[in-house]
Amino acid sequence: MKMKRILGIMLTIIMIAVCGCAKEEPKKPVEENKPVYSVREGFVTDLNNVIKLKYTNNEKTIVMEVVDGAWFKDGDTEVWINQVTIMNIVKAASQMAYIEEVKEEKALADYGLEKPAYTITMENEDGFVVTLYIGNEAGENECYVTTDDKKVVYKVSNAVIGMLEFDEEKLLAVEVDPMQYLKDLEEEVPSDQDGLIVEDLPSADENPTEVPEEAPEVEDTDIPEEPEQ
Repeated sequence: MKMKRILGIMLTIIMIAVCGCAKEEPKKPVEENKPVYSVREGFVTDLNNVIKLKYTNNEKTIVMEVVDGAWFKDGDTEVWINQVTIMNIVKAASQMAYIEEVKEEKALADYGLEKPAYTITMENEDGFVVTLYIGNEAGENECYVTTDDKKVVYKVSNAVIGMLEFDEEKLLAVEVDPMQYLKDLEEEVPSDQDGLIVEDLPSADENPTEVPEEAPEVEDTDIPEEPEQ
């Protein structure tokens, strides 16, 4: 009996020691539910409701931000900005379709993307931030582009490059209140096939009013004179 008691006590002591030495696994921090950014097939970017825009050519950087629905440089509402210029840049960069995905694996430097010629960063209302890197020409009216992780290279139209305006004087709106301008945009705004806004409305000469056709001229006919009575 004594031996059983001794064995029982020893077993109890061993179990207590094992339990005491066992370490609790550290709890993993709870990850925040981060939104997932997805892109449609055939598009490099697919971002809606952009509220911040930054673009650079490595020499000059332009930063734009939406305030009360209108674009302003660095959020400065005292300086009126040409809304069409910025809206067209955002339209072209945020909904960018690619011509083809480059399958040939080369170094980024071969595409001019190790040190991009232009970089465009956009943020939308939901907090998605997307960056476009623009590199070398890829052919006539084409260039190489990649995004944040630089894992995939695309050929795209180089039209967006021509839209990037770095001359701050040209970015200014001439006596046009951006707020009033946006109210006017709520009406039908002319745009081209890519959805870009056409700033100049058609002139009256380009859309002449219809003029009713003139009645055909009636040929003169000889009317016989009445005989004298």
